[in-house]
Amino acid sequence: MRLSLRLFSILLLSLFLTLPACDSNDEEDDPNSDIPADPDTPPPPAADGALIPSIALGEIDPDNPGRIPLVIGGVAYNSETGLARFPATSSARLGSSSTFTVVDYTDDNLFIVEDGVVQGKVISVGAEGLKSDIVFVIDNTSSMGDEITGVRASVLDFIEVLETAGQDVTAGVVAYNDNLNNPEFSGVPATDTRALPAVYGFVDLTTDFSTPGTLYQFIENLPPVGGGDGPELALGGIDYARRAFSWREGAQRVYILITDATTWGQGFPEPNSKGIDADYFSTETLADVLLEDGSVVHVYSPDLFFDPSPPEYDVRPLADLTGGIWNELNRSATFDLTDLGILETTLASARVEFVKEGDPSTTRPRTLRVVVRVEDDGRVFDGERTLTLSY
Repeated sequence: MRLSLRLFSILLLSLFLTLPACDSNDEEDDPNSDIPADPDTPPPPAADGALIPSIALGEIDPDNPGRIPLVIGGVAYNSETGLARFPATSSARLGSSSTFTVVDYTDDNLFIVEDGVVQGKVISVGAEGLKSDIVFVIDNTSSMGDEITGVRASVLDFIEVLETAGQDVTAGVVAYNDNLNNPEFSGVPATDTRALPAVYGFVDLTTDFSTPGTLYQFIENLPPVGGGDGPELALGGIDYARRAFSWREGAQRVYILITDATTWGQGFPEPNSKGIDADYFSTETLADVLLEDGSVVHVYSPDLFFDPSPPEYDVRPLADLTGGIWNELNRSATFDLTDLGILETTLASARVEFVKEGDPSTTRPRTLRVVVRVEDDGRVFDGERTLTLSY
């Protein structure tokens, strides 16, 4: 028996209505459709080089908890040393003939591995609104007059370049010295026995970069005073900023250490008036803590003609171990924060987004590896940072 045309039309319409929605509609409804699928490739091998990016977990959209934003700090390397060492002469610095290279992140050189799974991702280099919290850690002992003058002359230009490029910047400063005991002046609580002998004064992270503002005025009026013995208390100054400053969620943490000396640290004879105890830091143990914070330390210091031993430490490993840039202190040149490669590296920071594994509504600790691997003229430069983050 033949079906009437009307009945056939009804059956055809019914069949059409029971079909699943088409893929294009799914894509339009998926807020993460711009993120490619996980590539299903093995995780990259452990990378032990100097390209160690800072990491900050960005603000997660509560309406899209599966999409994870990271702020990945820029990294750089010197093709002659493999480390982030800036050439000593300005003519050899950034340029076509330079051995110093700032990495431009791409899918081919930046890898995100969550709980052992390589993630599909989108990378936005120099993204508008990337947060950077920057602390200038300045040795203000007697021999540091020229460097303090250089910071004063260039700090506002340094910050302006970052802001003009669209970064969301806060900045602070901590001046450290040696063997101090002035809690009323420095603002350090008298109970903070580690910071009290180290910190001459400080300004917490601020967005006021005007010349009448507290940040500039602190540097403007910072005197080079004190010291006495060779090493100073750089580790105490950095640690105070790490513990006491108002770091923002979702901001990369950047320290810029400026000194012409080594630092006292773990192993100093006890008792002493320097705030150093049996559990005090070495450069390596402080670097470990800063790595766990996701931080990076850039260092301007001497190229030592000797290899110090505990309780005296070279500060340069703070840069090597956290993925920062080391610049050699140059007494014959004017110190300028904008001429150290730090600006270019910070501007190469990126926002990286991926979709977390499993139920997007479930928050739990996850092991995150961020690996950088660059091939340059037949050589490989690499590095990684591993953090446990809850999201």
